[in-house]
Amino acid sequence: YQNFVDLNASLIVIPCNSYSSFLSEEADKKKSIPVLNIIDVTCNYINQHYQNISKIGLIATKQTIKTNKYQKNLKMEVVTIEPESIYDIYKVLRLAMYGYYKKKPNKEVLKILGIKEDISAFSIMNKMVNAFLNKGIYHIILGCTELPLVIDHNKNKFDSRAIFISTTDILVKKVIEKITT
Repeated sequence: YQNFVDLNASLIVIPCNSYSSFLSEEADKKKSIPVLNIIDVTCNYINQHYQNISKIGLIATKQTIKTNKYQKNLKMEVVTIEPESIYDIYKVLRLAMYGYYKKKPNKEVLKILGIKEDISAFSIMNKMVNAFLNKGIYHIILGCTELPLVIDHNKNKFDSRAIFISTTDILVKKVIEKITT
């Protein structure tokens, strides 16, 4: 934090859902530089734009889910991915980080990434999305910055009933609003 102060930063942006809670709490203690963290910005946006829904899905890492920030700050019930899917999210993240959000990796790449089964980021995400849809939950928060890559590059393959809420897109719009006003 002190580095930002030393550099005369006028705004701190925390774009990672997993570390947003911890880092913004640290920065909030100091209060000298405004902080935009991805979870608070997303919760404010959802509370303003999706007031008529009673449940919302959250696809996120174990760290993000354990903070309960979405559950505490949203005005609707937050349903997280199934416990058995928690490790699948890390597979999606690894695939997306290495550019395999659109195409399916070969077996050698999967082995390098430590993924034993022959899968794609789309197939894993589709399984999680369908689990929400089967529960009647159509609005789904993409609670990791890499997830919109998978959704955007495979949009036509997902069930059209799914309404994806990109935390990354919401944060980018808020940052632009903040620095241009």
